Amino acid sequence: MVAGAGLRLKVLVLVAVVTFGLGYLAQRWWAIRGGGLVPSSPMSLVLLGFMGAGVFAAGLPIRRMQRDRTRPPVNPLRALRTLVLAQACALTGALVAGWYAAQAALLAPDADASSVRERLILAGLLALAGVGLAAIGLWVQSVCRIDPPDADGLDDGFEEGLPEPEAY
Repeated sequence: MVAGAGLRLKVLVLVAVVTFGLGYLAQRWWAIRGGGLVPSSPMSLVLLGFMGAGVFAAGLPIRRMQRDRTRPPVNPLRALRTLVLAQACALTGALVAGWYAAQAALLAPDADASSVRERLILAGLLALAGVGLAAIGLWVQSVCRIDPPDADGLDDGFEEGLPEPEAY
């Protein structure tokens, strides 16, 4: 929405790596103390899918408006809300990817057992779903970007055909 840098891929990778490291240490500490790994549910995949689809659907009207200038403009407040939702989606995806990648790394040495293999596959799928969620968030953020004004400096922020503001 604004001409700022927005959320960058580097930041998301950093969030995922830090989450992986802290998640690995915390889950390993918990497992050594006698607790099992936090169980994950296949319904988490459904939830992440719905989240990604919702953010993608929120970004489509803005994308359509940018491609076809004859469409009525999207409310700027709605576009700003979509931008914030997209950034939250991207950060959530990075966190989810790091957490479940750490869980998969902890489960990988015992992948011989079928029950552990099933949990490993689910953790890997959840980590990939987190990466997908982050990618959707970054795409919708890029859709909400407004290009800077023309380089010639003649853009005064008013649409053609609108009257100039009156001087006081």
